[in-house]
Amino acid sequence: MVAVNWYSVTPYNVRDTMPIDMQGIYDAWVAMNPAKAMALTKIISRVVAFVRTVAANDPDLEMDPSADKVPFSLAQHTITLCLFHLKTEMGVIMSDGDYVSFSRAEIALRQGLRAGVLDLTGPTVAVAGEPSYQPAAAADGGQQ
Repeated sequence: MVAVNWYSVTPYNVRDTMPIDMQGIYDAWVAMNPAKAMALTKIISRVVAFVRTVAANDPDLEMDPSADKVPFSLAQHTITLCLFHLKTEMGVIMSDGDYVSFSRAEIALRQGLRAGVLDLTGPTVAVAGEPSYQPAAAADGGQQ
């Protein structure tokens, strides 16, 4: 079994990741549309269910029984998807960056779903070819 840390995705956590101006827009939207007060909770529920389905494809992963938790390594993708769907629901005009972030999160999760392989533990050792900094040795053998 693969040991992973789990992240609880809640409306509070998702709202906390919003930029300050987005928090204000969200609060005003909820105040003007009380019937939409549970929209974020519903979006989170759908997205978390999808991400948990992706994670469950890993036969070595012992799933956390809590329905609101995702592997920590997938938390950022999960939050990105939640925010995108919330902005869509609110009718917020999105930037190219919003679409790029959404696409990257979707692609990463769908590739993991198709392949059945995701790095749920995160890197534990340096990856070959990873950039690194090694100070150059002085031409005079380190003597100045």
